[in-house]
Amino acid sequence: MKRAQRQKKKIITKQRKQIYIIIAIITIILLAVTGVLGVKIAKNGLSLKGMLMTSIGQDEKDIQNLDPFYCLVMGISEDIEAELTDTIMLCAYYPNEQKVSILSIPRDTFVGNSTSNADSYDKINALYQTSPEKTLEAVRNLTGIDVRNYVVISNNALRDVVDAIGGVYFDVPVNMNYDDWGQKLHINLKKGYQLLDGDKAEQLVRFRHNNDGTTYPASYGTQDIGRMRTQREFLKAAAKQILTGNNIFKIDDIMQVVFENIETNLKMEDIIKYIPSATEFNPENIQSEMLPGEADYIGVLSFYVNDEEETNALVSSLFGL
Repeated sequence: MKRAQRQKKKIITKQRKQIYIIIAIITIILLAVTGVLGVKIAKNGLSLKGMLMTSIGQDEKDIQNLDPFYCLVMGISEDIEAELTDTIMLCAYYPNEQKVSILSIPRDTFVGNSTSNADSYDKINALYQTSPEKTLEAVRNLTGIDVRNYVVISNNALRDVVDAIGGVYFDVPVNMNYDDWGQKLHINLKKGYQLLDGDKAEQLVRFRHNNDGTTYPASYGTQDIGRMRTQREFLKAAAKQILTGNNIFKIDDIMQVVFENIETNLKMEDIIKYIPSATEFNPENIQSEMLPGEADYIGVLSFYVNDEEETNALVSSLFGL
């Protein structure tokens, strides 16, 4: 166990050093704008995008040839014994169109082989306990999209990242009042537009219903459906906050928090080539939907059963396939 922890720490340290090197290179370029490197920067454009392109040896042709980037984002809670994925989002970034598409997948989605003997392990949120690749495989089967990359984010990461960027302004859709003493989860938020710190952000994205059983209005989407909608809307708001000018100078702190709290099969070279293009991304270009289907009982257990025909149509329009 300790050996595995040491290896994980070495990987995180290596990744962090790579990030520091990138930041150092960018800093050198900024200082050398009027020097020898300034000629190359001017050729790529006197912009953050141009400087980043220069720092990693890209030109406009490289940017134009970037493929769409697919990644499965999973959120897990660390305050319960079983490691279940409460949040599952299939995300795609299209650098040429400057568009992001997000598909929320309900955690109770049925992914079993047979309905005659379905149990709780046939819910998609249980697959992570075997391996993240099992969840990837299930999402590929549900959507037909060949997603191979994943990022697993803990609830601690969410709190720390939100605090690192100075909080997120968000319009809380309903009053939220819920207590789960077993998970030590206490949600107490008032409806309305407000600045959420990390603790309040976690409360927001984990809310399903109040202590008295009331939930989101039907027009918004009740229970898990409402929660997934709130998660998608919060993601848009957080993206706007991260892309503000002030947070560019906090990138070191933000990336430290991220790499200390995530599990991923992504390598730095998989990500870095998309960074210059991403500097021009407008969060208004985020499209988000939920996997089509309906809640139903299979045996004595409640599942979410996707509609294959509607799923195919939605995937085609949302992801341009």
